[in-house]
Amino acid sequence: MLRVFTLICIVFFVPVLHAQSLRVENISIKEGLSQGYVPDLLQDREGFIWIGTKNGLNRYDGREFLQFTHVPEDSNSMSDDQVWALKEHGDFLLIATGAGVLDFFHKKSRRFFHLPLIAGNTLNAPYTSKIFLDAQQHIWLVTGEFSSLRQICVIRIPEGFWEQLASNPERINSLKPEFIPTEKMYSAVMSKDRNTLFFNAENACYALDARSLQQTPINWPAGTRPINLHIDAEDKIWCALGTWMSCFDGNTYQDFVLDFPAEQFEGVLRSNHALLASSGELVAIPISKIRSAGKLSKSMADWKIPCPDAMLCKLEDSSGNVWVGQNGKGILKVNPGFRRVQHLFAGNSVYGAVFSESNGVVSAVLPTKMLVYPANASSNAEPIARQNTSKVLGHWRHNTDKSGNQWLLAAGNARSQLVKTVPNGTQKIFEIPGSIQIPGNLTTDDDGFVWLASDLHLFQFDTRTESWKTHSLKSVFSINPEIFCLQKTPDGTLWIGTQAGLLEAKPDGKDGFYYTLHTVETGKLRHNAVSSLLLDPQNPQVLWIATKGGGLARLDLSTRQFSHFYSRDGLPNDVLYGILPDTQGNLWMSSNKGIIRYTPATGAIRNFTEADGLQSDEFNTWAYAPGPNGTLMFGGINGLNIFSPESFGDNPHLPAVFLTGLSINNKPVGVGDSTGVLSQAIEFLGNIRLSFEQRSITLSFAALEFTTTAKNRFRWILEGAETSWHPETREGSATYLNLQPGSYTFKVMAANGDGVWNPTPAILKIKVLPPWYRTVWAYLMYVAMIGGLIYGYLRFRLAQLRLQQELELEHLNAERLTELDKFKSRVFTNVSHEFRTPLTVILGMAEQLENQPAGSGQAQSAVTLIKRSGQNLLRLINQILDLAKLENNALKINYVQGDVLAFVRYAAESMHSLASMKNVLLRVESNVAEGKIVMDYDPERLLHILHNLLSNALKFTQPGGRVSLRLRVELSESFKLSESWMRITVSDTGAGIPPINCPIFLIVFSRPIISRMPVWVDLESGFR
Repeated sequence: MLRVFTLICIVFFVPVLHAQSLRVENISIKEGLSQGYVPDLLQDREGFIWIGTKNGLNRYDGREFLQFTHVPEDSNSMSDDQVWALKEHGDFLLIATGAGVLDFFHKKSRRFFHLPLIAGNTLNAPYTSKIFLDAQQHIWLVTGEFSSLRQICVIRIPEGFWEQLASNPERINSLKPEFIPTEKMYSAVMSKDRNTLFFNAENACYALDARSLQQTPINWPAGTRPINLHIDAEDKIWCALGTWMSCFDGNTYQDFVLDFPAEQFEGVLRSNHALLASSGELVAIPISKIRSAGKLSKSMADWKIPCPDAMLCKLEDSSGNVWVGQNGKGILKVNPGFRRVQHLFAGNSVYGAVFSESNGVVSAVLPTKMLVYPANASSNAEPIARQNTSKVLGHWRHNTDKSGNQWLLAAGNARSQLVKTVPNGTQKIFEIPGSIQIPGNLTTDDDGFVWLASDLHLFQFDTRTESWKTHSLKSVFSINPEIFCLQKTPDGTLWIGTQAGLLEAKPDGKDGFYYTLHTVETGKLRHNAVSSLLLDPQNPQVLWIATKGGGLARLDLSTRQFSHFYSRDGLPNDVLYGILPDTQGNLWMSSNKGIIRYTPATGAIRNFTEADGLQSDEFNTWAYAPGPNGTLMFGGINGLNIFSPESFGDNPHLPAVFLTGLSINNKPVGVGDSTGVLSQAIEFLGNIRLSFEQRSITLSFAALEFTTTAKNRFRWILEGAETSWHPETREGSATYLNLQPGSYTFKVMAANGDGVWNPTPAILKIKVLPPWYRTVWAYLMYVAMIGGLIYGYLRFRLAQLRLQQELELEHLNAERLTELDKFKSRVFTNVSHEFRTPLTVILGMAEQLENQPAGSGQAQSAVTLIKRSGQNLLRLINQILDLAKLENNALKINYVQGDVLAFVRYAAESMHSLASMKNVLLRVESNVAEGKIVMDYDPERLLHILHNLLSNALKFTQPGGRVSLRLRVELSESFKLSESWMRITVSDTGAGIPPINCPIFLIVFSRPIISRMPVWVDLESGFR
């Protein structure tokens, strides 16, 4: 009954399954390709993929397509939308179009230059299937009607043509396609040294010397006609047709028979694999196997993929990816050496136990069915029937002991069973005591025990005595939790991962256990649901704990200390399902974001997703187990993945990174457009200049490594605006808003899908110009304006001050003139009075002389008086002259040194006659004992002063009065520049001046007398 039920399960529940070891990507119009008919592919020297279609030329950077088509009003656009063939030379692409024109596309300026191949030339067919460049850089074309035989032409390129074409497009008119007479041909290929063109005609194959144009026939074996010629890395020619394949090394032929029809032969890859299409499959057979085998079969293929559409071309890029252009379904891309992940049971959500058997059979147990690979295999782990044999027991758990025995736990509605399967396939079933309502899990130890945990019980099965012991867990849990995993550690402790925490069951030495429950509440875990446990193979004192929300925990068994690793520490996801080790000490964990590889020794974390060939990003509980030959198995929502950890080594190909686009103010910028920013394609520019209005920009960039383009990563910095690099991201653009005027340097680095960074960044220097009002010329204008204003203001102020000064000067001059006039009036009044005195004397003396007899003594005295009066009159006249000198600033002081006391007495003596006439006593006094005062003085000026003072005193003194002239030498602290000074005081007994109107007149001579002694002159009037 059991065997019959197993067959029923396999027939009804196991579909025909296929293992997919290669990740195949289809690139079509859904991904942005302009059209699905792809006759040619090319990777240029920068790393971009160029794709010819019936709807224009496409450039692919792994993320976006840039399309070029024919624009009737633009003479620099393509000549036609149909692309037949592509070839690169330096900065140019050669493009054969459906219009019978060879386009020369300049990648930097993005301009197309056209060379007609039909009009005016000897060629009469628009279709060009192949383009070659020989060693002399001449262009060779294989042309003809699309469905018929073809012909050859050569376009000889003059020296300097390629360097001058971009700047002088008219040079293309000098090219003349030249027809090479040959038999009608099928295909052609250029030798590796590019000096010989091999082609096959209706009756033979030929080698055409590109220099001499000599054709040498190559005779293939009788009865064969080679087509689809291809050349390998060793310069050997290969062809295939139907069930026949042949290789020619220049001297000998080698033929091979295929046991499958080769509908198409697309040549030999750099990896030395022949690429053939047969019955909807693309097959890659190693050349080494072909040469050593007499008959070839698909089983010899290293890899094969479905390819239901006809192949038109193939390309192997710099990273080893194979691109296949199809007849209408776009492009197939595959990397034969990348991530060999086996994908089983696609379309099934694998969330039960998975295991592999010694015979290579892989099984996955689901609640209602069992999946087996290969599909025609019979698994030893057969389902176990209950009383109701129409239903398979569900919720299987699986473990393999050190002897290779498989132990399975099957639980149902009323009963549960433990199934032992020995390596030879023999099975034995053991009923589990009691009734298990909630399936748990099991593990085995090295002591011969099988441990089961389920439904609040811990079961111990002795494999030697086949007896059971049961331990209740009801005292530990307040609920009946689901049991996810069990692990026994070297100290005998049993660790049980549950939905409600991690249970530590430590032996008490009496066939019992001490229980400790570690939870979030006790501070030991970050999440209570413990999904997987692993005793570290390299350190048995470390227990790794996976949780469904708290990431990964590490338990040091010697110290019972927990440490945690979760998304904050770099894990891509905190929901972990299963943990498996590899031989290198890494931990592999399934999650809701792919498979995580964690290296405890370094802390390095790597994440692998659906882009790396996995069934999906989401995996399931229970579905993990070691696979055959060191592989690992993880199940998810779309099947089961089996892979070798070594296949997830780092991709060594460094991605070239290029800027691919520029947008200003959210509008794309093109080469030579109205913005004037891009003089050529941004991929080739080193710097750009932006106006102030163009300072909000978006830069697009791409990493030209096509193995897993979705996982390529970037980081960038705009030096001058930022101080640190942006965190790595998969976004291929950077936006900067409102950049301030100045100079910036944008740098972007790229890493491939495995995180291997290219240390050489793409660099673009950006200069944001200031607005016109902040330019140097504007600032100069501002300076000039401000300078002009300041200059104008200063001129105005200076003129104002000058005018004010002139007004003040005029005012002062007016005042001075007024004062001078007043002074003159006073002087002339005084002088007039003074004139009157000597004149009166002279007149009086003259009258006396008239009345006196001649020769009398009285007459002689009168003459003397007349003489003195005349001298006084002369002195007054000299004063008038001094006044004129004073007005002209020509008055000078003439100092002499002498006895000023004697000079003063002399001056006073001249006034005695006048004093006698008025009966006034004139007396000179001094406090100098020695009778001399020696000093510098101007006799004339001092005489004027004394005469004025004495004459005024005598004038206003009544007869019988007295006038005193006193000279005193005194010491005083009032003068800082001298130690002593001389005071001259004139006093009289006249009517005097009221005290309020009697100032002290001070005259200070600037020249010292004795010991720098100044002179003071006081007028004291009105005392008796």
